[in-house]
Amino acid sequence: MKLGSNAKSLKRRLAEAEENLRLIQERKSEYVQAADVPLQLIKDERRLVQEIEALQTQLEQLPLAPARPRARTIAAGIAGLALVLAVGAAALGVLLPQGPTTAEPSSSTALSLEQVGDPLYPGCNVRAITQTPNGMLAALDSCKEAGVKRVGGSGPGADPGNPDGLLTSPLAVVEQTDGRLLAGAVGSGLVELESDGTVTRVHTQTADGSQITVVGAVTSDGVGGVWVGSNWEPGLHLLDAQGEWHTLPWENEKFAVNDIELDETGQVWVATVGGGVRCLDSATRTWTAVYNQRTCPGCLPSDAAFDIIVAEGRKWVGTDNGLAVLDDRGEQPVWQVVENLPYSGVVALAKDDKGHVFVGLEEGLDIDKGGLAIVDEKLKVIKALTLDYSISALAFDPQQSQLWVGTLGRGLSVWSVRDQEGPMK
Repeated sequence: MKLGSNAKSLKRRLAEAEENLRLIQERKSEYVQAADVPLQLIKDERRLVQEIEALQTQLEQLPLAPARPRARTIAAGIAGLALVLAVGAAALGVLLPQGPTTAEPSSSTALSLEQVGDPLYPGCNVRAITQTPNGMLAALDSCKEAGVKRVGGSGPGADPGNPDGLLTSPLAVVEQTDGRLLAGAVGSGLVELESDGTVTRVHTQTADGSQITVVGAVTSDGVGGVWVGSNWEPGLHLLDAQGEWHTLPWENEKFAVNDIELDETGQVWVATVGGGVRCLDSATRTWTAVYNQRTCPGCLPSDAAFDIIVAEGRKWVGTDNGLAVLDDRGEQPVWQVVENLPYSGVVALAKDDKGHVFVGLEEGLDIDKGGLAIVDEKLKVIKALTLDYSISALAFDPQQSQLWVGTLGRGLSVWSVRDQEGPMK
């Protein structure tokens, strides 16, 4: 990992750990008697304190380096290391990609973005937005409306809110086909709710004893279960349709899981902070590919991967140092990078049904700087806006041709997406 990217990744991890510690301490303060504080909260607090101290030490030990432009292309000289990398990759079951290729010029129709009305829940941080058959589910924190809110729907559907204070700090939410909701949160782990919003079960550890008190990603497996990613645990978890837990470990390293995505073939793609991107064969439940600075130098701009989506058969990965795109449909995987984004921090991604990808941006740890961009199927930026706030989550509604935009501190807004012929239907 390049020095600047490493420092930015460590600072991001430090900020997240400090925020998680603050939220856990808030939950502890809700108990009148110290003896009533759950033991797991005490353990999480101690773990986070140790983690913060370790991250601060790592930052202090980083050597100083002159400022330089952020990395945007795969470094030259990889060919000379190909044999060495191939041997190491074979041992890990990793496919090495071809080098980056130059994106072709775009002939895309110009698109316009226009915010519709005033933001919802101003002052809130929006941690996730999930599309459902009845509107969007938004995970909100750091405000009086904290919890999971249902917005934009026209039919019946429960607004989960913050039952029993379990969803004060939600990070992810998914709705199953039977209407059940599963939400990941800081301190509460994985919370199961019925379609009417009634809490039915709270999971803070798996069958093998893995602690999942901080769940950062939840994705349906398509057959009644959910994939669950917790922070700083060495592996991915599956809660199947029968309610049984399965842990799919990776090497003895702990990463924060930020997003989980399934592709058209059922492969599970995992974006982590510190470990890059990993692919799991859902049928055999084995890890088939690992892309990070150690196993595949230059494939990703950074090992801090915040979001991942599958669009047009390709995997789009947002990192704290740029946007990378993987095409693994051929004999060899090919990585490309998207140039000309206004900021390097790519924290949120969404797609429409026309081949466009919407990109939410931030500038380092400055929540007063961010942006929104549209990239076409040829990896060309066809629209870019700079904003005075950071974007944290995105979701596209193809029926209304609207982009839902979550922010840090500015709540949730709706943007109309149009081409020269009107709304994109």
